Amino acid sequence: MKVISRLLNTLAGIFRILMTMLFLWGIVFTIFVDRDLLTSLYDLLGFDSIAPEIIKIITAIIFAFFFFINLIVSQRIFKANKTGKYHMSNMFFGFVFLLIDLGMYFFIRDKNIFYLFGFSLLLILGSMIGLGAKAKGLYKTEENEQSLEDNSTQTNKEIEEEEINDAKDKEVLEKEISQTSDHNDEVYENKESVNDNSLQKEEQQENEDSSKDKNQSQKTEESKDNPVEEKDSLDLDEASQTSEEINKNEDEKSEILEKTEDNKEDLIKE
Repeated sequence: MKVISRLLNTLAGIFRILMTMLFLWGIVFTIFVDRDLLTSLYDLLGFDSIAPEIIKIITAIIFAFFFFINLIVSQRIFKANKTGKYHMSNMFFGFVFLLIDLGMYFFIRDKNIFYLFGFSLLLILGSMIGLGAKAKGLYKTEENEQSLEDNSTQTNKEIEEEEINDAKDKEVLEKEISQTSDHNDEVYENKESVNDNSLQKEEQQENEDSSKDKNQSQKTEESKDNPVEEKDSLDLDEASQTSEEINKNEDEKSEILEKTEDNKEDLIKE
């Protein structure tokens, strides 16, 4: 729709530019043309009641009026193709031009006026299609630009907030990772220390066991090497034990004798 409207309005706008140039040359023509020629022209058109003194002024005013109208309409046609603002006013002027063309046809009765009809209809159709395209939001109006700017600012803010949140999440993750790594290092160090302690204990036990085994092996070797000394030591132990038993027996006998003597003395006294 926007492309069709632009095509029709462009054709109508080019025609309106040509008409503005034509009316500009008409103003120049009225300045330099002879007054009698203008009066005869108006007589042919049926306007024979105009005074010859003011005929140039009236003709210049008419040409200047249509010149400014066509200039304004042609500018608005090309602006409407870009922004879609002046389609309604262009359609209004299209109907005005169509009515003027109909009036000229009734006065002149010339077939060339149908070309004027065609360009006026192009302007009307292009403006109507442009209004439809504007209603669908195909033109970049100020409101659309503001909404687009607002949307862009909102999206930029959302992107910035997402980036900030992502940075915060990354910082939190890095802190958690560092904490977990520190904890893992501590656990690993504790495990290593425990393993070192257990290894030291095992080594101490192994050293003690090995020392005990060495002592026992040395004793067994000494016993194998000196069996006579062992027997002598055993005999000495047995002799010491028997001597101790003999001493005990003698002590008991001496106590018994003392008791018997005491008893005898008691009997004698009685």
